[in-house]
Amino acid sequence: VRHLEGAGQIGRAAEQAELAARHAERALAFDQAAELYGTALRLGSFEPATRRELTRAHGEALANAGRAAESAEAYLRAAEGAEPVLRQEYERRAADHLLRSGHSERGTAILSQVLRGLGDRWLSQRGSLAATLYERLRLRLRGAGWQQRAPADIEPELLRRVDAYHALGVSLSLIDPARGARFEARTLRLALQAGDPRRLGVISVMEACYEGAIGAQGLKAAQALGERADQISKLTRDPYVATCKGIMVGFLAYHGGEYALAARTLAETEQTLTSLTGTYFEQAFCHCFRLISLRNRGELAQLSVGYFDWLRRAQRRGDLFTEASLRFNLNIVFLARDEPDEAERELSRVSWMPADGGYHVQHWYAQQARADISLYRGHIATGLAELRREIEAIDRALITRMRLHRCHALWLLARFLLAGRAPTRELDVLAKRLWRERIGYARTWSLLIQSALEHQRGRPQAALGGLRRAAEQARSADLPQYEQAARYRLGQLLGGAVGDEHTQSALGFAAREHIRDPARLFDMWGPGL
Repeated sequence: VRHLEGAGQIGRAAEQAELAARHAERALAFDQAAELYGTALRLGSFEPATRRELTRAHGEALANAGRAAESAEAYLRAAEGAEPVLRQEYERRAADHLLRSGHSERGTAILSQVLRGLGDRWLSQRGSLAATLYERLRLRLRGAGWQQRAPADIEPELLRRVDAYHALGVSLSLIDPARGARFEARTLRLALQAGDPRRLGVISVMEACYEGAIGAQGLKAAQALGERADQISKLTRDPYVATCKGIMVGFLAYHGGEYALAARTLAETEQTLTSLTGTYFEQAFCHCFRLISLRNRGELAQLSVGYFDWLRRAQRRGDLFTEASLRFNLNIVFLARDEPDEAERELSRVSWMPADGGYHVQHWYAQQARADISLYRGHIATGLAELRREIEAIDRALITRMRLHRCHALWLLARFLLAGRAPTRELDVLAKRLWRERIGYARTWSLLIQSALEHQRGRPQAALGGLRRAAEQARSADLPQYEQAARYRLGQLLGGAVGDEHTQSALGFAAREHIRDPARLFDMWGPGL
């Protein structure tokens, strides 16, 4: 290519660039393939249809390389002048890649055009909830029966809708799940009607993730959907369907508070995905949620070591979703280093679509990080006022329908109230609400709240008993940081040799996790004592 271009034989150089791009693609060298397709397009004079196909191939190579924002631009160029069906498909892919990579504002604008092309429209979050419930009712009335058909035997328009709605359900799942659930529920009904097993297996897994994230009431439906995916995986022997089931297991373990299982499963699944073409986004998902699972167990040393390398990889690809996930969810690594100012600067280094364009899960992640910084610094009054406003926002956005986020909001609110040393009736209510969630992490937090309340009300024996139960509950829920926070408080309250044993256990944990000021982090994890 270089020699022909230098010799002025531009047409032949373009031909060689295209040939080299296809070789690189077959060898899974997607970055190289993307560069070569770009070179072919720059040098060649092609008929419109040929240029469009090369532009599409360029977009696909960029997507496989994880360069989603660039891929979206290629698909939008391919859409120019294309026939309506093809144009809608390319615009749908562009919106999908923009949303998955965190470029939400532009992705949402293109998504609105795609929906109009499908005869659909963008609903409010509450309108989407009503539509989701309606779609799931239709599914129950229809039943789970389906008849296997080859894709060639299925109406093209039906397959187009299945693919379009599924892409929307996937791309919105980690940004705006209230809206995404509607599309995925509809996709499942259409996929049962279509009968293509591969599509149905993957879509069943995605719908299981939506159902299971709600909490105990959704897990039964999620398990049935997971069993169907298993059956389809055995029927088709399709590695992608089997790997998607692994993603589901890890994701539901994360939402179920089984963080060690979630981290292990997602790490294994991420490794498997590296051998499957076109799975960058799935790999990024596994990577991010594995790290968040480690954070939820207090494994801060491991997170601190890899943080900047993971961040640089995301930035090189223009992957704003992964960059925001890391900066928002792993922000506590800077508090472990006793650097609250740097923690605050880190949050300002990434921007997300403004909340007035639709409240997203990422806005809530950022708020949790800001709340941790406020607790660490002891800025209780201002932090509490900001948190109350944010909880109203996540209620409106229906994020609190998901048990994990609902419990995190209650626990954060309780921590600020406890840090303010005000044993209010509201704290009793929060403790009871968390206990009624019937899950390990929520019951651990409930016991920590009750222990602090007993301490603040001048009942030392009740506080000690509550801390012992909290430590046991945290151990059974596999939450080392909360077990050690409870033991640290026991050490302070008991004193003497017995107290020193608890204190040394907590300080040993802090040393292993490279925590520079253990007292301040234990104040965050076990406030009010």
